[in-house]
Amino acid sequence: MSLGVRLCPARRGDHVGAAPAALVGGEKIRLVEETLVPGMSVSFVARKHGLSPSLLFKSRQRMSEGGREAVRADDVVVGAARMRQLEERILELERLLGRKTLELEILKEALAAVRAKKAAVALADAACGRTRLPRPADLLTRWSWPGNGS
Repeated sequence: MSLGVRLCPARRGDHVGAAPAALVGGEKIRLVEETLVPGMSVSFVARKHGLSPSLLFKSRQRMSEGGREAVRADDVVVGAARMRQLEERILELERLLGRKTLELEILKEALAAVRAKKAAVALADAACGRTRLPRPADLLTRWSWPGNGS
C-alpha cells in the first residue's frame, strides 16, 4: 500500500542524520520555510533532502527565536557572520587602544625626565650665578608698539 509519498534516495555515502557537507544560510532558510508550508512536516522535509530532522528543528527554533528577539527589541537580527566581523573589529580597536595607551605612558615618562633635567640645569645655573634668557613674551612687553600707549 502506497501513501503517495516518494522519498528521494540519499546521496552516496550519506545516511539520514548525517550532517550535510555544506548547508549555507540561504539553504537552511529555504528548508525551514519549506517546513512552514501547510501539510509539510519537519521530518518529511528532512527525509526528502537527506538531512537529520534535529538539524531542521534546531534551525527552525533558532530562526523563530531570532525573529522573536528582533520583534521584542524592535530591531533587526544581525547575522552570525556580521557579528563575528564586528567582534573582530572590536578586538582590533582594543589592540590599537592598548598600543596608544602604552605610547602615551612612554611619552609621559620621557616628558617627566626632560622636565626634571631642565629643572636641574636651571638650579645649577642659578647656583653659578648665571641668569636665564628672557622669555619672548617678556621681550614683547618691553618694546613699544604703535598704539600700545608707550
